[in-house]
Amino acid sequence: MHNKRYRLFLALLAALLLSVAPAAAQQDTGFVQWDWAKFSANFWRTDLPDPLTITPPPVYSGDLPALPVDVAEVQFADKLTDEQRALLAENGFVVVPAGLDWFDQAYMWDENWPSEEGTGWFVTTDSFLHTLHFIFDNLLADLERGLLANRMVAVVRPALEAARQQADEAAGTPLATAATNAVTYLSVADQLFSGEMTSADPAEQAIIQQALAGERQVNVPFLGERYMEDFSQYRPRGHYAGDETLEQYFRGMMWLSRITFLAKDETATQTALLVLRALRNAEGAYLNWQDANDVINFLIGNADDLGPAEYGTLADAVFGAELPLDALADSGRLTDFMARVKELPPPRINGLLLPPSTDAADIGEESRGFRLMGQRFTVDANVMQQLMDPYVGGRLLPSALDVAAALGSVTAQQLAEAQGAAEFPQYADNLAQQREAVNAIMQDEWLQTVYGAWLWTLQPLWQRDPQNLPAWLPPLMRTDAWTLKDLHTALASYTQLKHDTVLYAKPPGGLGGGGELFSYGYVEPNPQVFARIAVVAALTYEGLKQRGLTDINSNEFPEFRDDGTFSDVPLFNLQLSLGQLPTLAEFSAHMAELANKELRGEPLSEDDLMTLQGIGSYLSGVRVTLQDPSNPEPVALVTDIASAPMIGQVLQEGVGAVDTIYVVVPHPQGGLQMVRGGVFSYYEFVGDINQRMTDEEWRDKVKAGDLPPRPTWVSEFLAP
Repeated sequence: MHNKRYRLFLALLAALLLSVAPAAAQQDTGFVQWDWAKFSANFWRTDLPDPLTITPPPVYSGDLPALPVDVAEVQFADKLTDEQRALLAENGFVVVPAGLDWFDQAYMWDENWPSEEGTGWFVTTDSFLHTLHFIFDNLLADLERGLLANRMVAVVRPALEAARQQADEAAGTPLATAATNAVTYLSVADQLFSGEMTSADPAEQAIIQQALAGERQVNVPFLGERYMEDFSQYRPRGHYAGDETLEQYFRGMMWLSRITFLAKDETATQTALLVLRALRNAEGAYLNWQDANDVINFLIGNADDLGPAEYGTLADAVFGAELPLDALADSGRLTDFMARVKELPPPRINGLLLPPSTDAADIGEESRGFRLMGQRFTVDANVMQQLMDPYVGGRLLPSALDVAAALGSVTAQQLAEAQGAAEFPQYADNLAQQREAVNAIMQDEWLQTVYGAWLWTLQPLWQRDPQNLPAWLPPLMRTDAWTLKDLHTALASYTQLKHDTVLYAKPPGGLGGGGELFSYGYVEPNPQVFARIAVVAALTYEGLKQRGLTDINSNEFPEFRDDGTFSDVPLFNLQLSLGQLPTLAEFSAHMAELANKELRGEPLSEDDLMTLQGIGSYLSGVRVTLQDPSNPEPVALVTDIASAPMIGQVLQEGVGAVDTIYVVVPHPQGGLQMVRGGVFSYYEFVGDINQRMTDEEWRDKVKAGDLPPRPTWVSEFLAP
């Protein structure tokens, strides 16, 4: 972080905030009411247009050069090799491997790009999408470490005590087995959250050891002989790996979100009802569950499985509001309840290890059941689910290209089919159905969650048909190379989204101002993406504000220690992360405005150019503020997005080191210049299901250059 004076200043600001009340007790924690004018009232620039209203002009009226370009007339083009200049001439841009750890390095002058020559920057959607991820990932980790972890303990521990009491009351009755199972379920959760194995029960010990090992697919005895759980899912990864508190939270939440009490099984259904009863009877447990569930609902989406709310409504009607034990033991009422549950919607994404012979039409009935904190339904996971076995028979793993294709990329569909999807007759029809369903999603629906809004942000990069390009696109963006570059950018950002939400999203199974202006930059002319990044940042901030989380802090002044750290570090860090969201919204809205100016052929003002000149300072400031200075994490990361247990494989997506992009743009004083920016590198590969890769393992490979091949199609825009 910054020096002591700056951090003390931030602490003074944080001390002015109020302590948080439970979100369940707050008013109006539904969808965010969009009010850009109110949100942007404290911006440096108060005249920025509402990003939701920003659209490209009908036709391109800017001055980017026609293709091909005569590179002999382009200032700074002599810094490239012959091969790189050839692509630059053909497409108006070229991407060059750079091996940079962070995006801001691409916007810092160096010996190959010296400031005294007047070299300038190309502000990419990649750099701002990465900033969105970086802030969100830190924010989520801070929320989990400083709030959600404690809240979930406040759910499980009192519920466990209530479950033990009801097990004593149910001893010797028809509910005895189910009551004991409820204790086992909550006891395992409690021990995973605490990181301490306190149980003397060998069955519980075996489950906990399996979760700690984070590998293999094995039976969970108290759920029945045929119930198998994929414990490879319990291996902490993403921002959870390496942090003891977050690793414990990850395993505990994975248990609560994956273990399903199947609705077709009487004992399992009784166990679910007794877990619900314990949750309700334990002081504060249900309120804390509601609070945590509401935050996750807003960030990611609603659970794909039935939970306390759905079971609770039916249980009250069938057994009575207090769920008395004698009523729960009544076989007639249980039969009635199970019949009513069967009428509720089944999960849309398969999260269980079902027999390979299970027919696609039966998956919903076979997997319907109760999860205390179910994993969340997402549009992209549903797309992949419908494009793999058994819905597309024999296709055991999907591809991220499927998601891009469903969100509108004709090129992604062509690439997926060329890579083997065309071998499966059902693929094209199922993809067409998914694309139609995605196209029917309205803007307001996308903006109900941060996760959905992020996908919506990527859609302009994917919603592209090379045979029917919009008239507002400039020459370089009309090339096949740029279409592939946009696809690549969005796939990398999508990888970051999946990385950040790996615990919650259900996977399918099978600056400007001041100084001297001496360089001239350019913004990637894609105003929709920058505008939508601004919307996501504002949406996230306002949604958390409605839940009281922007006011969270200790009542006392944070103590500044001699070693440069603060007391209440998790909550203080949360304030730092939250504080970055309005700034990102402002900068992104400004970039959207500048991109639209370029498309309309309007000159950028000196203030605009000053902002672009200092873009590296903004990107660096975000990183330095949120990173651990003793262990700064590079951009490179990895995640898994789909599983094929029957063959022991997972689909892995990786973001590698930052590359540089060089683009030919007009110089404000006449002629053409080449400007530089940062872009993602992206990888997709198949891995071992029992070795789901962590960021640290992937970063070691990036550092050593021991990487899987890049997609073959990047050769259209990348030159070594």
